[in-house]
Amino acid sequence: MNLFVYGTLLFPSIRRLVIGRDIKGISATLTGYQIYRVKDATFPAIVQATAGEETASIPGEIITGLSEVEMDRLDQYEDTFYQRIEVSIDEQIAQVYILPAELAAEVLSEDNWTREWFATHHYAAFLERISRYY
Repeated sequence: MNLFVYGTLLFPSIRRLVIGRDIKGISATLTGYQIYRVKDATFPAIVQATAGEETASIPGEIITGLSEVEMDRLDQYEDTFYQRIEVSIDEQIAQVYILPAELAAEVLSEDNWTREWFATHHYAAFLERISRYY
């Protein structure tokens, strides 16, 4: 199975802990979605772009060849408000975790989430925290 990752799973050390093995991703861009920080958290969620923003895009990676066991580990890692759906990215079919639009106001902050912001301000503490569980 293929999975498009866009947040904390872009970091190889986090991905290795969660999935249970080293696995490389292929650079990809998901169009039609927007990324934001989750309220009171350091991780992101994505929602379908609003009217007028259909060209919004999210950089990320496609991880290929995931087993059912690995997908189960990923399902357990992701927060309960995410929904895993199938999307087409660069002519490939992949799963992606999104936030249903009806939860956006409740769950998302107005701040964008970037890999650079997370790496600079929260990566070390986040990695230490999840290392206790994996």
